[in-house]
Amino acid sequence: MDDGLDKEVAVLAGRQHGHVTRSQLLALGLSAKTIDYRVGIGRLISVHAGVYAVGHRPTSPIARAGGAVLACGPGAVLSHASAATLWGMRRSWESPFEITVPSYRHRRGILIHRSKVLIRKDVRVHYGIRVTSPARTLLDMAPRLGDAALARSVNDTRISRQVRLGDLAQLLGRSPRHPGAKYLRRFV
Repeated sequence: MDDGLDKEVAVLAGRQHGHVTRSQLLALGLSAKTIDYRVGIGRLISVHAGVYAVGHRPTSPIARAGGAVLACGPGAVLSHASAATLWGMRRSWESPFEITVPSYRHRRGILIHRSKVLIRKDVRVHYGIRVTSPARTLLDMAPRLGDAALARSVNDTRISRQVRLGDLAQLLGRSPRHPGAKYLRRFV
């Protein structure tokens, strides 16, 4: 591989918290044989099926979360407790990372949720990672939180201007049967 391709791989990995996918490497012009060779010598480190760390295994939770989202394919977003931590609603990262996808997927070491109703308004990019919006994150987390914790989360996201009550009302209108809807209705 020439220096130009090395630089392209490094730039791409830099935008994705140190990760690249096999399909991205192929699109850049690397052959399957070259990818396998680079895995063999340690320049690419397999972290999930079809996802590689470039040069070293990322250790930060945010970088690992970004790799988990890449592993789940197009349309995948960080969600639930993982999204709540990325947005600052929770203090610590839990394992496994939780990802929502539009169609069935299974990835070892990742907790997959499926939703066909995620629309553009429900998805953001935060710290370079596709993630459910703060409002959608509250909806997903609502069944897991007690009354006091949910009220605190709603209030904190409103104070930080991550969520407006109108955002929650629109989301509840789009997702009336979501398990979290009954918990969030009292706030709008």
